[in-house]
Amino acid sequence: MSVHLCSFSGSVAYLSRKQKKNPMQVLQALANDPRVSTWDMDEHNLWQTIYALVEKGLLRDETKKEVYPWCRFTVTKAGRKAIAAEHSAHLTNGGQV
Repeated sequence: MSVHLCSFSGSVAYLSRKQKKNPMQVLQALANDPRVSTWDMDEHNLWQTIYALVEKGLLRDETKKEVYPWCRFTVTKAGRKAIAAEHSAHLTNGGQV
């Protein structure tokens, strides 16, 4: 007998309330784990941050490829460039952005 534990929260769910309002931190979390549960989308209006990133072309909504209760947001090429630029700026400024 095997046990399979499934959390209905992706990595983005573990961001703090403040981090969930920061588009770059949400983008980075989704780059690491593109799945978000439908319940987490409502927490602290996370959906607003995510869909702002979709509108800017930094994320692609691929939720239709997922089963309930999951949503999937894939980081686009432009999104990966934005993450790289953020990391570069962070390193250039001695770790302070």
